[in-house]
Amino acid sequence: MKAAILRAHGDASTIEYGEWPDPVAGPGEVVLDVRTAVLNRRDWWIMRNPARAFAPGILGSDAAGVVRAVGAGVTRCAVGDEVIVYPATGWGSHDDAPGPEFEIFGVPRQGVFAEQVVVPAECLFPKPSHLTWSEAACLGIACLTAWRALTTRGGVGPGTSVLVTGAAAGTGTAAIQIAAALGARVLVTTSSEEKLQRCLELGASGGADWRDEGWPDVIRAVASGGVDVAIDSAGAASWPGILKALRDGGTLVNFGDTAGDVATVDVGRVYWGQLSIHGTTLGSPREFASLLDHVATDAWRPVIDVVVPLQRTADAFRRLDEPERFGNIVLEVS
Repeated sequence: MKAAILRAHGDASTIEYGEWPDPVAGPGEVVLDVRTAVLNRRDWWIMRNPARAFAPGILGSDAAGVVRAVGAGVTRCAVGDEVIVYPATGWGSHDDAPGPEFEIFGVPRQGVFAEQVVVPAECLFPKPSHLTWSEAACLGIACLTAWRALTTRGGVGPGTSVLVTGAAAGTGTAAIQIAAALGARVLVTTSSEEKLQRCLELGASGGADWRDEGWPDVIRAVASGGVDVAIDSAGAASWPGILKALRDGGTLVNFGDTAGDVATVDVGRVYWGQLSIHGTTLGSPREFASLLDHVATDAWRPVIDVVVPLQRTADAFRRLDEPERFGNIVLEVS
């Protein structure tokens, strides 16, 4: 089969379109003909991180496709079924945190940037029939992360005010739409007036430019004293401003450190303000099922920035770094 292969760790030039052995389904596994896959910041990080010692290998966690073959004992799906991938294994029986066996597809298991992929049958769910193949593939890391951050960790519901940072990314655009669908008032931080306008079209009611030092005061003023919940993927330098933008008793939910992994915060602001700081990663299979139930009854759709063929996966990685990107980057495989 053909695949986008990480030949060595480095920049996008290390991704090569070429031949890779066809996968074979073992007991409890399924071979999937991949129709679409989605890039995530995780793939970018692994590509550039030689400490992962993954090359040569296939990156990618999120995919949608058609069941090609099933292994012994598989009853969850059948050949020809249209499915989407829950992009991890080993979460465990508790929803508060994953267990020690938890791993996301793409490392160390081979990923989905290929014509075919083998995955455990338990990780496959029916593709929502009203979504395109590109939209359906986006429901994995980006949408599930936003769903858990907002619902399980953030407790967002009708009347809640929510700040979404990094609002132009795939997870950010999902968080805007999901929060609005849950009845929340959504504010955002972004880097341009054009991106702010697009966020407003998705359901946000206002926002601020994070490059402006006074952005936390803008958010506090618009939210009449601060937001209830902030959803953040940047970490580092964002935290002091976010804690200022929260109302007393508010909650910061973080799921990433794209702007750095060490933050310096005013501890007094945390305890005097009765603030909560929650971490989150992805979500359990049960939360994925809840997300799909929500998707089936609401009108929002994942935002697509570009769709590129698998042969141009290196270009897709380059697009991930472009500041005008807005939404998910999708690979069209077949």
